[in-house]
Amino acid sequence: MNLKTLAALRHGLKPLICVGETVEEGEYGVAYPALARQVRIALRGDPSQQVRHVMFAYEPAWAIGDGGTPADPDSVRGAVAWLRSQVAEAYTEQAAGEIAILYGGSVSQENAYLYLSQPGVDGLFIGRAAWKAEDFVASFNR
Repeated sequence: MNLKTLAALRHGLKPLICVGETVEEGEYGVAYPALARQVRIALRGDPSQQVRHVMFAYEPAWAIGDGGTPADPDSVRGAVAWLRSQVAEAYTEQAAGEIAILYGGSVSQENAYLYLSQPGVDGLFIGRAAWKAEDFVASFNR
């Protein structure tokens, strides 16, 4: 993940880094440390002026795929705030405010607005709900 991030930045691309915890990490109470580890690894060696070009997609592993369970919007808000705090700790508060953080994981027409209304969520990383254009558009017509 780190080498790909650095290569993308070096070539003027805006990398989208997907991070998220497993069911087990959540059950053992180490979800936030797992996210912190992923952020630190992805950004290691990134010059501070480049971090603002990075985007994160928070996708808990248990929320993606056919059997995924939609995340509680409050837990998404907490995870996104934690991700920003990790960027602020590694760089600056300004850098943490400049990066985009998307949420992805069982996003549907029914819950898209719930995630978008969470502070700190800058957008959605949509999978199956965007396979058909009309379904994608319907996700934002509430």
